[in-house]
Amino acid sequence: MTNSERKYTRRSAEEIESIRKLHMDGHTAVSIHNATGIPRSTVSAILNRLGAKAIRPIKEATQAQIKDEQAIQEIQGAVRDSLQTRKKTLAVLEGIRDREPVKIQTEKGEITLDEAPLKVKTALAINELQNSLDEMLGIRDVATIKEVMRQREEIARIRKLAEGRAQGDNRT
Repeated sequence: MTNSERKYTRRSAEEIESIRKLHMDGHTAVSIHNATGIPRSTVSAILNRLGAKAIRPIKEATQAQIKDEQAIQEIQGAVRDSLQTRKKTLAVLEGIRDREPVKIQTEKGEITLDEAPLKVKTALAINELQNSLDEMLGIRDVATIKEVMRQREEIARIRKLAEGRAQGDNRT
Protein backbone atom coordinates (compact mmCIF):
# COMPACT_ATOMS: atom_id res chain seq x y z
CA MET A 1 0.00 0.00 0.00
CA THR A 2 1.42 3.38 -1.01
CA ASN A 3 1.66 6.36 1.29
CA SER A 4 -1.21 8.20 -0.48
CA GLU A 5 -3.41 5.08 -0.27
CA ARG A 6 -2.82 4.97 3.49
CA LYS A 7 -3.81 8.64 3.70
CA TYR A 8 -6.91 7.82 1.63
CA THR A 9 -8.06 5.17 4.09
CA ARG A 10 -7.67 7.61 7.00
CA ARG A 11 -9.99 10.24 5.45
CA SER A 12 -13.57 10.52 6.68
CA ALA A 13 -16.53 9.88 4.44
CA GLU A 14 -17.42 13.58 4.68
CA GLU A 15 -13.97 14.61 3.39
CA ILE A 16 -14.15 12.12 0.53
CA GLU A 17 -17.66 13.34 -0.38
CA SER A 18 -16.54 16.99 -0.33
CA ILE A 19 -13.62 16.11 -2.62
CA ARG A 20 -15.99 14.29 -4.97
CA LYS A 21 -18.44 17.21 -5.05
CA LEU A 22 -15.69 19.75 -5.69
CA HIS A 23 -14.30 17.61 -8.49
CA MET A 24 -17.76 17.19 -10.05
CA ASP A 25 -18.08 20.99 -9.95
CA GLY A 26 -14.96 21.20 -12.12
CA HIS A 27 -12.23 21.73 -9.55
CA THR A 28 -8.80 20.23 -10.10
CA ALA A 29 -6.79 18.33 -7.50
CA VAL A 30 -4.73 21.48 -6.88
CA SER A 31 -7.78 23.72 -6.36
CA ILE A 32 -9.34 21.07 -4.08
CA HIS A 33 -6.07 20.96 -2.10
CA ASN A 34 -6.12 24.77 -1.83
CA ALA A 35 -9.78 24.79 -0.72
CA THR A 36 -9.61 21.93 1.79
CA GLY A 37 -6.01 21.82 2.93
CA ILE A 38 -5.88 18.09 2.20
CA PRO A 39 -2.53 17.18 0.63
CA ARG A 40 -2.63 17.20 -3.17
CA SER A 41 -1.32 13.63 -3.38
CA THR A 42 -4.13 12.46 -1.09
CA VAL A 43 -6.70 14.38 -3.16
CA SER A 44 -5.30 12.77 -6.32
CA ALA A 45 -5.41 9.30 -4.76
CA ILE A 46 -9.01 9.81 -3.63
CA LEU A 47 -10.00 11.08 -7.09
CA ASN A 48 -8.33 8.07 -8.71
CA ARG A 49 -10.24 5.71 -6.44
CA LEU A 50 -13.50 7.60 -6.96
CA GLY A 51 -12.95 7.62 -10.69
CA ALA A 52 -13.38 3.89 -10.94
CA LYS A 53 -16.46 3.90 -8.74
CA ALA A 54 -18.39 7.09 -9.45
CA ILE A 55 -16.88 9.49 -11.94
CA ARG A 56 -16.39 7.09 -14.86
CA PRO A 57 -20.03 5.89 -14.92
CA ILE A 58 -21.19 9.51 -14.86
CA LYS A 59 -18.81 10.40 -17.66
CA GLU A 60 -19.96 7.38 -19.68
CA ALA A 61 -23.61 8.31 -19.11
CA THR A 62 -22.87 11.85 -20.24
CA GLN A 63 -21.16 10.59 -23.39
CA ALA A 64 -24.15 8.32 -24.12
CA GLN A 65 -26.49 11.27 -23.65
CA ILE A 66 -24.40 13.36 -26.06
CA LYS A 67 -24.63 10.56 -28.65
CA ASP A 68 -28.41 10.39 -28.13
CA GLU A 69 -28.69 14.16 -28.59
CA GLN A 70 -26.60 13.95 -31.76
CA ALA A 71 -28.90 11.22 -33.09
CA ILE A 72 -31.94 13.36 -32.26
CA GLN A 73 -30.38 16.32 -34.10
CA GLU A 74 -29.72 14.12 -37.14
CA ILE A 75 -33.33 12.91 -37.12
CA GLN A 76 -34.60 16.47 -36.75
CA GLY A 77 -32.44 17.51 -39.70
CA ALA A 78 -33.80 14.67 -41.83
CA VAL A 79 -37.38 15.56 -40.89
CA ARG A 80 -36.69 19.24 -41.65
CA ASP A 81 -35.24 18.32 -45.07
CA SER A 82 -38.20 16.05 -45.80
CA LEU A 83 -40.66 18.79 -44.87
CA GLN A 84 -38.89 21.30 -47.12
CA THR A 85 -38.90 18.86 -50.04
CA ARG A 86 -42.59 18.10 -49.52
CA LYS A 87 -43.45 21.81 -49.34
CA LYS A 88 -41.57 22.49 -52.59
CA THR A 89 -43.32 19.56 -54.27
CA LEU A 90 -46.66 20.82 -52.99
CA ALA A 91 -45.98 24.28 -54.44
CA VAL A 92 -45.15 22.76 -57.85
CA LEU A 93 -48.28 20.60 -57.81
CA GLU A 94 -50.46 23.55 -56.83
CA GLY A 95 -48.93 25.51 -59.70
CA ILE A 96 -49.94 22.76 -62.14
CA ARG A 97 -53.44 22.55 -60.67
CA ASP A 98 -54.02 26.30 -60.73
CA ARG A 99 -52.48 27.20 -64.07
CA GLU A 100 -54.53 28.51 -66.93
CA PRO A 101 -55.41 26.05 -69.70
CA VAL A 102 -52.76 25.70 -72.38
CA LYS A 103 -53.88 27.20 -75.69
CA ILE A 104 -52.16 26.43 -78.96
CA GLN A 105 -52.61 28.43 -82.15
CA THR A 106 -52.88 26.23 -85.25
CA GLU A 107 -53.71 26.87 -88.90
CA LYS A 108 -57.33 25.95 -88.17
CA GLY A 109 -57.58 28.19 -85.12
CA GLU A 110 -56.91 28.09 -81.41
CA ILE A 111 -56.96 24.73 -79.59
CA THR A 112 -57.32 24.46 -75.82
CA LEU A 113 -55.61 21.35 -74.47
CA ASP A 114 -57.72 19.16 -72.23
CA GLU A 115 -55.71 19.08 -68.99
CA ALA A 116 -58.54 17.68 -66.89
CA PRO A 117 -56.90 14.27 -66.42
CA LEU A 118 -53.61 15.92 -65.43
CA LYS A 119 -55.36 18.29 -63.04
CA VAL A 120 -57.32 15.45 -61.44
CA LYS A 121 -54.11 13.46 -60.90
CA THR A 122 -52.43 16.60 -59.57
CA ALA A 123 -55.30 17.22 -57.13
CA LEU A 124 -55.01 13.62 -55.90
CA ALA A 125 -51.25 14.01 -55.49
CA ILE A 126 -51.77 17.25 -53.56
CA ASN A 127 -54.25 15.51 -51.28
CA GLU A 128 -51.83 12.63 -50.65
CA LEU A 129 -48.96 15.03 -50.01
CA GLN A 130 -51.04 17.13 -47.60
CA ASN A 131 -52.11 13.99 -45.75
CA SER A 132 -48.47 12.94 -45.59
CA LEU A 133 -47.47 16.32 -44.18
CA ASP A 134 -50.32 16.24 -41.67
CA GLU A 135 -49.28 12.77 -40.55
CA MET A 136 -45.64 13.79 -40.27
CA LEU A 137 -46.56 16.80 -38.16
CA GLY A 138 -49.06 14.85 -36.06
CA ILE A 139 -52.00 16.91 -37.31
CA ARG A 140 -53.85 13.91 -38.67
CA ASP A 141 -53.57 12.15 -35.32
CA VAL A 142 -54.91 15.21 -33.49
CA ALA A 143 -57.82 15.57 -35.92
CA THR A 144 -58.62 11.86 -35.60
CA ILE A 145 -58.54 12.01 -31.80
CA LYS A 146 -60.84 15.05 -31.80
CA GLU A 147 -63.27 13.29 -34.13
CA VAL A 148 -63.28 10.17 -31.95
CA MET A 149 -63.93 12.31 -28.88
CA ARG A 150 -66.76 14.10 -30.69
CA GLN A 151 -68.27 10.75 -31.69
CA ARG A 152 -68.04 9.46 -28.10
CA GLU A 153 -69.78 12.58 -26.80
CA GLU A 154 -72.53 12.11 -29.38
CA ILE A 155 -72.95 8.45 -28.39
CA ALA A 156 -73.14 9.43 -24.71
CA ARG A 157 -75.77 12.07 -25.50
CA ILE A 158 -77.87 9.57 -27.47
CA ARG A 159 -77.55 6.99 -24.66
CA LYS A 160 -78.80 9.52 -22.11
CA LEU A 161 -81.67 10.40 -24.37
CA ALA A 162 -82.52 6.71 -24.91
CA GLU A 163 -82.25 5.95 -21.19
CA GLY A 164 -84.50 8.88 -20.41
CA ARG A 165 -87.13 7.62 -22.83
CA ALA A 166 -86.79 4.07 -21.50
CA GLN A 167 -87.38 5.30 -17.95
CA GLY A 168 -90.35 7.36 -19.16
CA ASP A 169 -91.82 4.22 -20.76
CA ASN A 170 -91.48 2.29 -17.48
CA ARG A 171 -93.40 4.92 -15.52
CA THR A 172 -96.49 4.71 -17.66
